[in-house]
Amino acid sequence: MAHTKAGSASYRLSYSLIQFRKIPLMKTDQQILNELKNATEGLLFLSESDHPFDIVFWNGQAKLNHEFLCAQAGKPPQSPIGEQNVDDFFRNSVSEPAWKKGERLNIARSYQALVRLLKSELADIRIYRIGRTHITVFIIGKGPNGNWMGLSTKTTET
Repeated sequence: MAHTKAGSASYRLSYSLIQFRKIPLMKTDQQILNELKNATEGLLFLSESDHPFDIVFWNGQAKLNHEFLCAQAGKPPQSPIGEQNVDDFFRNSVSEPAWKKGERLNIARSYQALVRLLKSELADIRIYRIGRTHITVFIIGKGPNGNWMGLSTKTTET
């Protein structure tokens, strides 16, 4: 079968577009966990006592019920558990009032980047606060493979 120059060029162009089209690849759980680790490196959650963030990874089949969350937090089963949305939890950390300058402003912007990362990479984000005065916090959502992942930290509130 004979091909004309125009027909063959059209075929090559179509093949090239298909071959080199940029299709976003789904990130792996490990890639997202690494991004969370990098985003929180050196970042402390500020409360009456400042605490670092730890990475959390739970099987997607885990039931995030009272018993499970208390056990993961190392708290007694009767500990109170509260929920909060991501914007409310990070409200003070991401704010940029006029008095925040220099390092404090940089920290606020690091928190802004962290919140963007959480919202862009995790679905069904939940924040659980377990305990009364010394509170364990889980900031978790579903990753691309259906597993629970995110961060934990502690806060002290008297």
